[in-house]
Amino acid sequence: MNSVARIINGFCCVIGVFIGLLGFLLSGLMVSLFPGVEVFAALITLVPFIVIILSVIGIYGVIKNNIKIQMAFDICLLPAWYVGTVIGGLCLLFFYLSYRKQHATQAQSVTGGNQI
Repeated sequence: MNSVARIINGFCCVIGVFIGLLGFLLSGLMVSLFPGVEVFAALITLVPFIVIILSVIGIYGVIKNNIKIQMAFDICLLPAWYVGTVIGGLCLLFFYLSYRKQHATQAQSVTGGNQI
């Protein structure tokens, strides 16, 4: 389950980087096409910067196999993107199920297989 969540998180991180770079391009295009919107475009330029930073942190979590960072990235996906709500919830569910499976295996090995 963790490997499926890692693959999904890695895919979402790469998409986030591309969306952030596209946001930089579109904000520059908006400034060049519409005069007088420089302040608004400067504010909009902050959003792709934040998206790229979050995606890089998510990629770091995937590369280092740090589940806490991956779960934080999934929580950030929940309100940020329509499809991200489904993807983030699914990845969090995968992490929860693998945690429960691992916890049950450890409890079974500690008690010798006799659970009440």
